[in-house]
Amino acid sequence: MSWYIVKLTFLSPLHIGDDEAGIGVENVQSIIHSDTIFSALVNAASLIDEASVQFLLGGNFCISSAFPYDENHYYLPRPLFPLPTSFGKYANEVKKCEFLQEEDFCSWINGQLNENNIGSVIFRSHKVEETLSIDIRPRNASDRRTSNTLIYHCSGTVFNQNCGLYFILQTDADGKQKIEQILEVLQKLGLGGERSSGYGRFEAEIFGPVDNESRWRNIKTNQGALFCILSLYHPGNEGEKINTISYQTLLRKGWIFSNISAKQMKRKTVRMFKEGSVFETEPAGGLVDVTPNGFTDHKVYRWGKALAVRINIR
Repeated sequence: MSWYIVKLTFLSPLHIGDDEAGIGVENVQSIIHSDTIFSALVNAASLIDEASVQFLLGGNFCISSAFPYDENHYYLPRPLFPLPTSFGKYANEVKKCEFLQEEDFCSWINGQLNENNIGSVIFRSHKVEETLSIDIRPRNASDRRTSNTLIYHCSGTVFNQNCGLYFILQTDADGKQKIEQILEVLQKLGLGGERSSGYGRFEAEIFGPVDNESRWRNIKTNQGALFCILSLYHPGNEGEKINTISYQTLLRKGWIFSNISAKQMKRKTVRMFKEGSVFETEPAGGLVDVTPNGFTDHKVYRWGKALAVRINIR
């Protein structure tokens, strides 16, 4: 299957709640996890037809999480691999790098970085901070019982000109066409929270296939004995072996949002491997049933399929 790049250009602030909840809704993050993208696509597909929903539930495609991009570069998560001793005095600075530019990511997964060139990689990594800013706005709400006014703050991620988020879509030409149709609907609905306040408006464009572009070809076809995930990952079944090398996990929870059902219930909580986690065997993953007990309108799933690339580091 080919790789396509789905670029999201935001027309208003984006509110994606942080993995670590804060007081009110002021904590936001600068990426969109793959399971959040999947859920948004499913809700949009439900407004088209059942065939579109079934394609997403069992279709021939895979997605990464959405990471920042600027006018010239795409950023990828730094592999969560034990830092080599060759980084020397820069080791502590490297730990602060959350993202790498695509060329540096390719050098990293090929083991080509050392104390002589890692300094420039760190410098370019911090360029991601120039792609966005955080907008914090005060809000007020009235207590239904006392009519007292409560003040809280809401944050949104604002992307600078020629910047935004992108995700990798791995599929065939037919799958690309189906995703394009679903994205056309999703653009009208918006992404993330606070959409009733105008947040999350965006335009989407799919580029590719990009398999022959050097920066993506070198990543997709890289050779190595280990695997680094570019999405969240949850084992698809009890028989799937998990041979971890270095990893972090995230607790995924929240409320149902459905265009079909008006019920508000909490989804079952599930723990997933985070982007950048490294495995000894290729992870596959699958959909995770998080349907709340007592909710019968339809099934609720989280996307746990892994989009992984090989890394040549031991």
